[in-house]
Amino acid sequence: MLDDKSLTNTAMPLAGKHLFDNWLIRLREAVRRYLADEKTFFTKIGLQPLVQQYAQFERIAANLDDNQLILPVGWGSGYTVKTVRGGMSEHTFRHLARVYGLQLREGFPFPKTRKIVFVQGEPATVCGMVKLTFGED
Repeated sequence: MLDDKSLTNTAMPLAGKHLFDNWLIRLREAVRRYLADEKTFFTKIGLQPLVQQYAQFERIAANLDDNQLILPVGWGSGYTVKTVRGGMSEHTFRHLARVYGLQLREGFPFPKTRKIVFVQGEPATVCGMVKLTFGED
């Protein structure tokens, strides 16, 4: 649970507090973009069952209560949700890759870090999606 007192203490202001303003709304928007991007990715590589799965995630996300969120976490959710890559330009990313000596693999599809669940040899769903409900306890 997020300690609201830490965010409202005027005697000792929290640096970067503005980053927490509307955090749930901002996180939901980031997840919405992620779901759309993943659906586009799986459309391009022709995995229709996973396109349908992400469409279902989008429907779930659109019908959540105000205190709920779906979120890609953990193993299998892929590179894009574990990095800040989505928040920077391609130019900046390539510059940082050169500075830190990262190897960039060209070509599609990238990244290959998503884990796909197969049922009877066919792609069925992805790992790592959770539904969170926030409340007072």
